[in-house]
Amino acid sequence: MSLTYGFCLGDDSAQYTADDFSHVFRAITGDGVTNHGRRFAVSPNGFTLIVGTGYGFADGRYVQNTEPLRLPVQPPGSRADRTDALCLRVDHNGRTASVEIVEGMDAAAIRADPSLLRQGDAVSVVLYFIRVRRGATYIDAADITDVRAESGLCDAVHTLSALTARAAHVHAYFTSDIGAKFDALEQAVTSLAEAADAKVQALERQIAGAGAAYIPGDLTTARTPPTPANEWLLCDGGPVPDAYPLLTLLLTGTLPDISRAADRYKTYIYGGQPHAVTVRERS
Repeated sequence: MSLTYGFCLGDDSAQYTADDFSHVFRAITGDGVTNHGRRFAVSPNGFTLIVGTGYGFADGRYVQNTEPLRLPVQPPGSRADRTDALCLRVDHNGRTASVEIVEGMDAAAIRADPSLLRQGDAVSVVLYFIRVRRGATYIDAADITDVRAESGLCDAVHTLSALTARAAHVHAYFTSDIGAKFDALEQAVTSLAEAADAKVQALERQIAGAGAAYIPGDLTTARTPPTPANEWLLCDGGPVPDAYPLLTLLLTGTLPDISRAADRYKTYIYGGQPHAVTVRERS
């Protein structure tokens, strides 16, 4: 069956293996490097990689390096370049975990399918890709690609204390005087809107000053109704009032359906000076 279960079930004689505990640790921590020591920083020296101190997790096992570690890179061939990888490597069959250089890896294929890093009883967590150029006499630092922060290959493992501190910071931000923060944001938005209104009104004054008066059918968009208010109609799709006969003829009796009363910015159409409407009683 596909359902599995874990600790504290069964009788008192139940025995749990290292694999059982490792599965739990992996679910909690994931795979990757912690912020300890030099986080397995590397520097090349000829065909040797010098690996700095660090602490990491791979498939529920921890790997710790407490002093500089020298790892040899196999010399290149004469026909083609090769890609190796510096990894945290777990050998379940041999019951070991270590920092190793794995020879001959396809970086593009692994990025596309990280499950390739699980081969039988061996599991690798890639820290660096190393390009070994054909005929080279040393490893250049430019040929080492750091993937310690690349999701799927490796990742940063944060301590519980660090996560707790981050959560406390977020909690403090959202609970400390949150009303004042929203008030300040609302005031900033209002100020921007008022500035925009002022510019629209200034533009309208310039148009009027230049003698380019509005004619029925002209449109304008603004946050507040343009002036004179009785000469502008909200484009809400309603009927054109009888007081604007020229606009009625122009629009065949119906205003454009562009704006709603709840919109922050609305579109208005110029109808001209309204005419008095005479209502005749039926005899």
